Amino acid sequence: METDNMAERQLTALQEEKTRLETKIEQLVTRLRAGALDASGVDELRAFSDDVARLNRRISAAEERVEIERMRRTAIAAQEGRVEFDAALKRAQAARAEFLELYRRTCLALGGFCVAVNAANASAPQVNTSFGLLPPDQTALRALPLNDAPARALDGLHGFVDHNWKMSFQIQPMKTER
Repeated sequence: METDNMAERQLTALQEEKTRLETKIEQLVTRLRAGALDASGVDELRAFSDDVARLNRRISAAEERVEIERMRRTAIAAQEGRVEFDAALKRAQAARAEFLELYRRTCLALGGFCVAVNAANASAPQVNTSFGLLPPDQTALRALPLNDAPARALDGLHGFVDHNWKMSFQIQPMKTER
Protein backbone atom coordinates (compact mmCIF):
# COMPACT_ATOMS: atom_id res chain seq x y z
CA MET A 1 0.00 0.00 0.00
CA GLU A 2 2.82 2.41 0.93
CA THR A 3 4.62 1.49 -2.31
CA ASP A 4 1.50 2.38 -4.27
CA ASN A 5 1.15 5.74 -2.52
CA MET A 6 4.81 6.46 -3.09
CA ALA A 7 4.60 5.58 -6.79
CA GLU A 8 1.50 7.75 -7.19
CA ARG A 9 3.16 10.64 -5.32
CA GLN A 10 6.23 10.35 -7.55
CA LEU A 11 4.04 10.33 -10.66
CA THR A 12 2.13 13.39 -9.46
CA ALA A 13 5.38 15.23 -8.68
CA LEU A 14 6.76 14.43 -12.12
CA GLN A 15 3.56 15.60 -13.82
CA GLU A 16 3.64 18.84 -11.80
CA GLU A 17 7.27 19.40 -12.77
CA LYS A 18 6.38 18.79 -16.43
CA THR A 19 3.54 21.32 -16.21
CA ARG A 20 5.90 23.87 -14.63
CA LEU A 21 8.48 23.34 -17.41
CA GLU A 22 5.84 23.49 -20.14
CA THR A 23 4.65 26.82 -18.75
CA LYS A 24 8.22 28.16 -18.90
CA ILE A 25 8.56 26.81 -22.46
CA GLU A 26 5.33 28.57 -23.50
CA GLN A 27 6.63 31.84 -22.05
CA LEU A 28 9.94 31.45 -23.90
CA VAL A 29 8.16 30.54 -27.17
CA THR A 30 5.97 33.63 -26.79
CA ARG A 31 9.08 35.75 -26.30
CA LEU A 32 10.73 34.02 -29.30
CA ARG A 33 7.75 34.82 -31.56
CA ALA A 34 7.83 38.40 -30.36
CA GLY A 35 11.52 38.55 -31.26
CA ALA A 36 12.45 39.30 -27.67
CA LEU A 37 14.54 36.16 -27.09
CA ASP A 38 18.32 36.23 -27.33
CA ALA A 39 20.68 33.26 -27.84
CA SER A 40 20.80 32.37 -24.16
CA GLY A 41 16.97 32.28 -24.15
CA VAL A 42 17.03 29.88 -27.13
CA ASP A 43 19.53 27.69 -25.28
CA GLU A 44 17.27 27.79 -22.24
CA LEU A 45 14.31 26.81 -24.46
CA ARG A 46 16.24 23.80 -25.79
CA ALA A 47 17.30 22.79 -22.27
CA PHE A 48 13.69 22.98 -21.03
CA SER A 49 12.53 20.95 -24.03
CA ASP A 50 15.17 18.33 -23.29
CA ASP A 51 14.05 18.33 -19.64
CA VAL A 52 10.43 17.77 -20.71
CA ALA A 53 11.51 14.85 -22.93
CA ARG A 54 13.40 13.28 -20.00
CA LEU A 55 10.38 13.91 -17.72
CA ASN A 56 8.11 12.22 -20.27
CA ARG A 57 10.27 9.10 -20.08
CA ARG A 58 10.27 9.23 -16.27
CA ILE A 59 6.50 9.80 -16.27
CA SER A 60 6.03 6.74 -18.51
CA ALA A 61 8.13 4.65 -16.15
CA ALA A 62 6.23 6.02 -13.12
CA GLU A 63 2.89 5.29 -14.81
CA GLU A 64 4.06 1.72 -15.38
CA ARG A 65 5.02 1.39 -11.70
CA VAL A 66 1.64 2.74 -10.63
CA GLU A 67 -0.16 0.35 -12.98
CA ILE A 68 1.93 -2.61 -11.82
CA GLU A 69 1.14 -1.69 -8.21
CA ARG A 70 -2.58 -1.45 -9.02
CA MET A 71 -2.47 -4.84 -10.72
CA ARG A 72 -0.64 -6.27 -7.70
CA ARG A 73 -3.28 -4.87 -5.34
CA THR A 74 -6.04 -6.23 -7.58
CA ALA A 75 -4.38 -9.67 -7.57
CA ILE A 76 -4.03 -9.56 -3.78
CA ALA A 77 -7.68 -8.54 -3.42
CA ALA A 78 -8.68 -11.38 -5.75
CA GLN A 79 -6.60 -13.82 -3.69
CA GLU A 80 -8.16 -12.56 -0.47
CA GLY A 81 -11.58 -12.82 -2.09
CA ARG A 82 -10.80 -16.39 -3.13
CA VAL A 83 -9.67 -17.29 0.39
CA GLU A 84 -12.83 -15.72 1.85
CA PHE A 85 -15.03 -17.49 -0.72
CA ASP A 86 -13.36 -20.85 -0.14
CA ALA A 87 -13.76 -20.49 3.63
CA ALA A 88 -17.42 -19.47 3.30
CA LEU A 89 -18.03 -22.36 0.91
CA LYS A 90 -16.47 -24.84 3.35
CA ARG A 91 -18.60 -23.45 6.19
CA ALA A 92 -21.72 -23.74 4.02
CA GLN A 93 -20.87 -27.32 3.03
CA ALA A 94 -20.23 -28.27 6.66
CA ALA A 95 -23.47 -26.59 7.77
CA ARG A 96 -25.36 -28.42 5.01
CA ALA A 97 -23.91 -31.78 6.05
CA GLU A 98 -24.70 -31.04 9.70
CA PHE A 99 -28.28 -30.06 8.81
CA LEU A 100 -28.82 -33.22 6.76
CA GLU A 101 -27.46 -35.38 9.58
CA LEU A 102 -29.63 -33.60 12.17
CA TYR A 103 -32.64 -33.82 9.83
CA ARG A 104 -32.11 -37.56 9.50
CA ARG A 105 -31.66 -37.94 13.26
CA THR A 106 -34.78 -35.83 13.88
CA CYS A 107 -36.90 -38.04 11.61
CA LEU A 108 -35.51 -41.14 13.32
CA ALA A 109 -36.12 -39.59 16.76
CA LEU A 110 -39.71 -38.81 15.76
CA GLY A 111 -40.11 -42.38 14.55
CA GLY A 112 -38.71 -43.66 17.84
CA PHE A 113 -41.09 -41.36 19.72
CA CYS A 114 -44.08 -42.71 17.74
CA VAL A 115 -43.04 -46.31 18.42
CA ALA A 116 -42.68 -45.51 22.15
CA VAL A 117 -46.09 -43.77 22.30
CA ASN A 118 -47.71 -46.72 20.51
CA ALA A 119 -46.03 -49.12 22.94
CA ALA A 120 -47.24 -47.07 25.93
CA ASN A 121 -50.80 -46.97 24.58
CA ALA A 122 -50.68 -50.70 23.76
CA SER A 123 -49.48 -51.61 27.24
CA ALA A 124 -51.99 -49.34 29.03
CA PRO A 125 -54.65 -52.06 29.26
CA GLN A 126 -52.20 -54.18 31.27
CA VAL A 127 -52.22 -51.60 34.10
CA ASN A 128 -55.96 -51.00 33.97
CA THR A 129 -57.76 -51.40 37.22
CA SER A 130 -61.44 -52.25 37.49
CA PHE A 131 -62.01 -48.49 37.15
CA GLY A 132 -59.73 -48.12 34.13
CA LEU A 133 -56.37 -46.33 34.10
CA LEU A 134 -55.33 -44.56 37.25
CA PRO A 135 -55.40 -40.74 36.97
CA PRO A 136 -51.58 -40.35 37.02
CA ASP A 137 -51.34 -42.91 34.17
CA GLN A 138 -54.09 -41.11 32.22
CA THR A 139 -52.33 -37.77 32.73
CA ALA A 140 -49.02 -39.25 31.61
CA LEU A 141 -50.58 -40.72 28.43
CA ARG A 142 -52.39 -37.43 27.64
CA ALA A 143 -49.12 -35.52 27.98
CA LEU A 144 -47.40 -37.62 25.28
CA PRO A 145 -48.84 -36.08 22.07
CA LEU A 146 -46.57 -33.34 20.74
CA ASN A 147 -49.33 -30.85 19.79
CA ASP A 148 -47.60 -27.45 19.95
CA ALA A 149 -44.51 -28.66 21.85
CA PRO A 150 -42.25 -28.39 18.74
CA ALA A 151 -43.29 -24.75 18.24
CA ARG A 152 -42.72 -24.01 21.96
CA ALA A 153 -39.28 -25.61 21.69
CA LEU A 154 -38.41 -22.81 19.27
CA ASP A 155 -39.37 -19.99 21.67
CA GLY A 156 -36.78 -17.24 21.63
CA LEU A 157 -35.61 -18.11 18.12
CA HIS A 158 -36.36 -15.98 15.07
CA GLY A 159 -37.04 -17.14 11.53
CA PHE A 160 -34.20 -16.69 9.11
CA VAL A 161 -34.79 -16.41 5.39
CA ASP A 162 -32.04 -14.72 3.45
CA HIS A 163 -32.96 -15.96 0.00
CA ASN A 164 -35.91 -17.46 -1.81
CA TRP A 165 -34.83 -20.97 -0.96
CA LYS A 166 -37.14 -23.67 0.26
CA MET A 167 -36.58 -23.33 3.95
CA SER A 168 -39.14 -25.60 5.52
CA PHE A 169 -38.90 -29.35 5.45
CA GLN A 170 -41.36 -32.02 6.42
CA ILE A 171 -40.34 -34.11 9.40
CA GLN A 172 -41.72 -37.62 9.09
CA PRO A 173 -41.44 -40.42 11.61
CA MET A 174 -38.83 -42.83 10.27
CA LYS A 175 -37.17 -46.06 11.34
CA THR A 176 -34.06 -47.81 10.13
CA GLU A 177 -35.43 -51.37 9.94
CA ARG A 178 -38.37 -52.59 7.85
